[in-house]
Amino acid sequence: MGVAERGGRLNLQAIYLTRVPIVNPQLTTLPDERAQLAAEGRRLYQLWLGREGAGEVEAWLAARMADGQGQGDVLADLLAMLAGEMLRLHGAGRDEQQRFLADRSREWEAAIDSLAGREAIRNYAAGDFARFVAAVKRNARILARAGIDLDRDRDYHRLEINFNDSLSALGDLRQQIARSDELIDRAVYLPLERGGGGGGGGGPTDC
Repeated sequence: MGVAERGGRLNLQAIYLTRVPIVNPQLTTLPDERAQLAAEGRRLYQLWLGREGAGEVEAWLAARMADGQGQGDVLADLLAMLAGEMLRLHGAGRDEQQRFLADRSREWEAAIDSLAGREAIRNYAAGDFARFVAAVKRNARILARAGIDLDRDRDYHRLEINFNDSLSALGDLRQQIARSDELIDRAVYLPLERGGGGGGGGGPTDC
């Protein structure tokens, strides 16, 4: 995930961490209710990922700020859960790329770093199959020792299927990351729109 030109690695810069609005949690929700609302938030998150129940999610968020009685602690729980999900999803993206490359290394009986065109091979997640396969073909002798010939339809199409399957998995993860990011925005900015940083009377906070 992240910047394709850097092999999909996450690219964190200081600009991402400046003037981030922070929900100021008020610890006003009783523990049992807070646990119930946290579970409800997780359920709604799954609906949100599937692009369902947007109205229900918006209503749930608005209810946390109803009548000026902000449940900032509940929103903080939701944001903590979403932060964990973002880390998990980015990790799953890295794992998928590593899995794809490890499978190719075993299939080709060669370490990826030993191959010509290894940067283009490692950067397969950019989605350019023509560039990827051209780089792989530079290693025809190595592939031949493993019984692989990409000028043979069977071997070419098998590689293409594996490539597309991995891109599909990465695409699903990217969509989930984008949806999670949208929900984080809603959970952060709703209290600010209603005038109070989670009921605490604040606005955007400099980190």
